[in-house]
Amino acid sequence: TVTAGNTTASEWSLLSYIARLQYNFNNRYFLTGTIRRDGMSRFGDNNKWGYFPSVSAGWLISDEAFMSSLKNINNLKLRVSYGVTGNNQIPNYGAVSLLAASNYVYGSTMNNGLRVSSIANPNLKWEKTNMFNLGLDVGILNNRISGSVEFYNSLTRDMLLFVPVPDITGFSSQLTNIGKMRNRGIELNISTKNTVGEFKWTTDFNFSRNRNKVLQLGPGNAPIQYVDNVVTVRTEVGQPVSNFYGYIFDGVFKNQAEVDAYPHHASTTPGDPKVRDVNGDGKITDADRTIIGNNQPDFIAGMTNTFTYKGFDFSFMLQGSYGGE
Repeated sequence: TVTAGNTTASEWSLLSYIARLQYNFNNRYFLTGTIRRDGMSRFGDNNKWGYFPSVSAGWLISDEAFMSSLKNINNLKLRVSYGVTGNNQIPNYGAVSLLAASNYVYGSTMNNGLRVSSIANPNLKWEKTNMFNLGLDVGILNNRISGSVEFYNSLTRDMLLFVPVPDITGFSSQLTNIGKMRNRGIELNISTKNTVGEFKWTTDFNFSRNRNKVLQLGPGNAPIQYVDNVVTVRTEVGQPVSNFYGYIFDGVFKNQAEVDAYPHHASTTPGDPKVRDVNGDGKITDADRTIIGNNQPDFIAGMTNTFTYKGFDFSFMLQGSYGGE
């Protein structure tokens, strides 16, 4: 016997066109140009389509005549690129007003009803990221040692965010395009063939460092703040995305004398944590909350070693992250 149940259905569609032009001169100079046109059903009626061009160039320096005397350099290639990508990772129907069940009492009977559950945004559009990349590939000693280093700088604009709106509208947030964010960093990869005979041993190492910064938000650059479980998370201009926001603890009150000598809440007793008076007004209030950390690491790294001998292989991997709170 079925006593309760529900069903949901949704759909989305993506239509894409792409054109690419490639040019190669003397197997030393390379040029590629690409343009995409993507249409996405999730966006507003006024902005379903986005255009995403890119261009890249490469120079195989190691094949130039002036490199002929450097026998130990087997591969040296310089790469540069610039392009635009789009983000469509939002809920289906994110740009339209949806209805949700809302029962009501009429007389002495419970009746089924509907209410508007989200605000329409017909101008909702693609989030776009412009990225510049500069890379260098190197191979030396018959490619026993090879690797690459990448420098990048990306600017994301029209970010797709749920932004708080005044409660007088009947809603608490709206999905909209807002703000700019920058990411820049370096990536390093190194591979070595330590032994190449019947017993082979290779090592691969990678390192990545990224710096994130919010450049612009909505009207007046007002910070975006929300509570994730019990942790307050705050995004504001000039800082990385999603800083942890709260009080700084400076130890524990050991006795009543310490409580009396230090700024505290009225209900504070010995054994409670000391909360730092950040603004120096002699009181502990919401104004004393500040940035206390971010989960983005200072850098991440990894290393893999692989050993091969007569059809048997063994490998192990080390990976690490430093700096994320």
